[in-house]
Amino acid sequence: MNYRKGWLSLLFTAIFLILAGFVVVNAFKPVLQNTQKANQQSNSSNKNDFESQFPVVDCNAPESTDPGKKARRRAVGAKYDKASLPIDPSSEQITHINEGEPLTALPVKTSSVVLIGKVTDAEAVLSNDHTGVYSEFTVRVEEVLKSDGQPPFIGGETVTLERLGGRVRFPSGHITLSMVTGTGMPRVGKRYAFFLVRNPQDFSLYIHTGYELTGGRAFPLDTSSQHPTKAYKGLEEAKLLKDLRAEV
Repeated sequence: MNYRKGWLSLLFTAIFLILAGFVVVNAFKPVLQNTQKANQQSNSSNKNDFESQFPVVDCNAPESTDPGKKARRRAVGAKYDKASLPIDPSSEQITHINEGEPLTALPVKTSSVVLIGKVTDAEAVLSNDHTGVYSEFTVRVEEVLKSDGQPPFIGGETVTLERLGGRVRFPSGHITLSMVTGTGMPRVGKRYAFFLVRNPQDFSLYIHTGYELTGGRAFPLDTSSQHPTKAYKGLEEAKLLKDLRAEV
């Protein structure tokens, strides 16, 4: 008899725990759903913020009507023809393999030009055969720390810089992102310390890497966790510039 009572007691306890668990799960279900929804919205917001740094060009955008700009872009765009990963209107994202990362956090020796300036404009540009996309940035020069003498930059002048990658909008409205793994793009209105490489064929300046200078702090332009520039992430701008000038 006592055995039977004990067995019944265990059975009722098990049923109670199951029912209690069911009540708790259902009570917290809306909370869990709201948390999942908030995480999805946060991830979407982060994705949109990340992609917003890449300029956009329409796939059927006409060439510039400025003869000088048109000729320059023809010369520069040839470098991006026959892209290894052609732009596809059905693609969500095209990622190029990252090559040629700087070996140091301050790659002065491997840079043709080092300057500090503010980005005033940004444009995505298609290659001549429309298989690749790159971005151009107009930068108002604040200070030149290293120059190859071609041309001799003067503070206050503007210079055009380029970097592989950008977004392409197709007639359907679909936008494809083309990017180099682990790299970012400068944002209009922000100041940067840029490390630039000169192309000997068309004399264009390519962004090797850089730092955004904001709020008195330095933040790497490139996002790879292994990128050497991470060493200065969040440090004082004055510290970065002091070390940079010493390196120069």
